[in-house]
Amino acid sequence: MKTFFANNWWSFIFNGVIAIIYGLLALLIPKEVLELMLKYTGLLILLAGAVLFVIAIARFRSKQPYGSMLTIGVILLIAGSIITFKTTATIQVIVVVLGVWALLTGLFQLVTFLSFRESIPNKWLVIINILITIGFGLIMLYNPFAAARIFIIFSGMLALVTGVLYVWYGFKMKKMK
Repeated sequence: MKTFFANNWWSFIFNGVIAIIYGLLALLIPKEVLELMLKYTGLLILLAGAVLFVIAIARFRSKQPYGSMLTIGVILLIAGSIITFKTTATIQVIVVVLGVWALLTGLFQLVTFLSFRESIPNKWLVIINILITIGFGLIMLYNPFAAARIFIIFSGMLALVTGVLYVWYGFKMKKMK
């Protein structure tokens, strides 16, 4: 296994450089990175929908079952179009849905905690988790765009650290070879 990694040291450096580039872009221009990532995702969904639509037509012509594939293809075409061409609205909807989910999860955790508090060790950890989850949900509902940018900034910081580590590992592996 060591030989495999040592022989492919360049892939670690390549992936590290890509992660560093993403990290820097996410930290320097988070709004644009967020929109670009969502547009890219929308285009991929649009492409998947088009492929399924074409396959469904081919199956229809060859008298094979095509209904579910056509339905999924049309749904993906619609979703991909909305995501690609209505990026700002999509960001807001996604973040609001995540905010509601986080808020409901935090409230469910609170109810569960209150029901079982006698048997839960390290209660303070559970309480901190509940407060963070509820706070996270409220922030996402209060200002969805700021929350989305924060996600991108955190992912940029993580990518930057990971990228530097990958480049470092790659050079270490090159020396092992």
